[in-house]
Amino acid sequence: MTEVASLLRESIGSVCKDEIDLTPPAKRVKMESEAEKVDEKRERLESRLISVLSCVICFDLPSGSIYQCLHGHLMCIGCFNHLLADARLKNEQAQCPSCRADISSKNSSRNLAVEKAVSELPTYCRYCEDEFPRNQIPFHEKSKCDQRPACCEYKGLGCTWVGVHHQVESHVKDCLFPQKCGADLLENVNIIAAESNEELRRYQDLFQMLSYEKITNCDIQLCPSRSDDYIPKLYYETNKFTAFDQLWTIKAKVVGNEKIAARSLSYQLILKGKGNHEIKYFLTKGPFGDAKISPETQRFEFRDDNKESDYHHIALTEETDCNRLLAARTINFRIMMFLVKK
Repeated sequence: MTEVASLLRESIGSVCKDEIDLTPPAKRVKMESEAEKVDEKRERLESRLISVLSCVICFDLPSGSIYQCLHGHLMCIGCFNHLLADARLKNEQAQCPSCRADISSKNSSRNLAVEKAVSELPTYCRYCEDEFPRNQIPFHEKSKCDQRPACCEYKGLGCTWVGVHHQVESHVKDCLFPQKCGADLLENVNIIAAESNEELRRYQDLFQMLSYEKITNCDIQLCPSRSDDYIPKLYYETNKFTAFDQLWTIKAKVVGNEKIAARSLSYQLILKGKGNHEIKYFLTKGPFGDAKISPETQRFEFRDDNKESDYHHIALTEETDCNRLLAARTINFRIMMFLVKK
């Protein structure tokens, strides 16, 4: 029994020695380097700056002009114009959503210091994900980034390949369209030519109208007014102007109310005198306005029993220009008019 007890004590002692590690613990490994700490602090600073410099309406960091109310609350140019346009449609005074201070084009000013600070904040390219200052991102994504989308050089022949910019050269070497015969390319070329022919036809019509005997233009100013309805509606109207020995006026209306983000303008030409006149006309950008328009020629025969033309869409090249025009006191365009001989 004594021998068995001694063997048990020896086995238990050896197991305890194996299980218990008496060596001192190793020092804790430093997980973060100094550079990582600096990057983390910089990211925290950037996030705080972005939250401070963001627009109080859309909560995004502005990319263009930045306006501020009387108490310094920041608004991007899109939200600023939209706020003024909503107030114009509702016939109310625009107010800052943060402090309820009155907002107008006169008492609100641009904050150039914030604009410069925002332009220097870093951001990432959406194609290559490299970091650049915000003021360099548009040029980089358009002209410098190797990962930007690109089309084949033979797109005009019908090649529909789309890839990244650095793959264009290798694709062009393997592209089959340059080796195709004319009969195979004819269908694709005709489709592409039809699109350009429509634009060419528009310019040809314009040059033809320039040969008319009687041509006139007038710089018009559309002023806001309200209808006499139970719920007054906003419309714009010019003063009377003279063309072809007759008095004319232009009326415009807003398509889309204050609850719709996408708005547009339509206009009609109205004869204030008497007589029959067949007129071709179109609106274009004038010397006192900055909204660009894609001119669309309209034709209408004015008679004593029909002095108002149909409403026609004003084709603004930028969708945001409509809110900018509504935010302004007046809207300035130039109308070109051509008298059609009978």
